[in-house]
Amino acid sequence: MNHRPGSRRLLALLAAVARSPAWTLPVAGALDRVHLRCEYRVDPPGIIDGAGFQQIIIRPNPPAPSSNPENAPIAWVKAEYGSIRGKIFSEWRRDGDRFELDVTTPANTTAAVFLPASGQESITEGGRRLDGTAGVQFLRQEGDRAVLGVLSGRYRFASSL
Repeated sequence: MNHRPGSRRLLALLAAVARSPAWTLPVAGALDRVHLRCEYRVDPPGIIDGAGFQQIIIRPNPPAPSSNPENAPIAWVKAEYGSIRGKIFSEWRRDGDRFELDVTTPANTTAAVFLPASGQESITEGGRRLDGTAGVQFLRQEGDRAVLGVLSGRYRFASSL
């Protein structure tokens, strides 16, 4: 397997995560894809009838605070992916019942963001309520996730869990 510069750190992280009983790693052919799906999940093209990363799914997957009683859960993840359309960036942080997600999607793309949230009223973007926020639309609530449709750009979401 060919590794890119900096992948030794990623391999060490994946080895540590694999030893943790609270995590399961999907089997994938590429190290980048394993990392992306394990930590913050950028799904491959074609998931929402798009081709070549035109439509993207961002699905952060923070562990529950009680998922591993022997170790504190991961509190943040920051990652990016160089798609054919440009850089896809995602960074999430969890502090108690507060969840923050920064997302950047390339020009001429759209994304479905599955944001951990107790409901639409608990979500802000850039410190403002979602109502009337340009480029963001609340689509539905799926269990503990709010599904948001976003246009290309940079967004800073915060929610209560």
